[in-house]
Amino acid sequence: MKPLTALQHLDLSYWDNFIDDGLAHLRPLVALQHLDLANCYELTDAGLAHLTPLVALTHLKLIWCHKLTDAGLAHLRSLVALKHLNLSSCRNLTDAGLAHLIPLTALQHLNLRDCRKLTDTGLASFKASILIQ
Repeated sequence: MKPLTALQHLDLSYWDNFIDDGLAHLRPLVALQHLDLANCYELTDAGLAHLTPLVALTHLKLIWCHKLTDAGLAHLRSLVALKHLNLSSCRNLTDAGLAHLIPLTALQHLNLRDCRKLTDTGLASFKASILIQ
């Protein structure tokens, strides 16, 4: 079967048993623009490493992926076309992780709702960093 290399939208949300290795199969989808991984509870930082080739990605939903940490955000640095990133309820993200998002200069919408380890100080520092660019 030929890979779906022209695929632009993929919704894998609410797939409870989706694990990191499953994302390795997305690597050939270089035209992918929208990826929804919301409520993929088993997804970890290692899984996000498989997203680095998806440089056409403009929309990424990682809502309630509660195993993700700051280290996982480092894998998103290569997604320079990213315009919309939803990290709401990713409760292990801290202020330090926001630094990994600074290179995403195309980012227009960032949802950090209910990321309980983020502080006002960290958000202010992130805001100042992106305004300097």
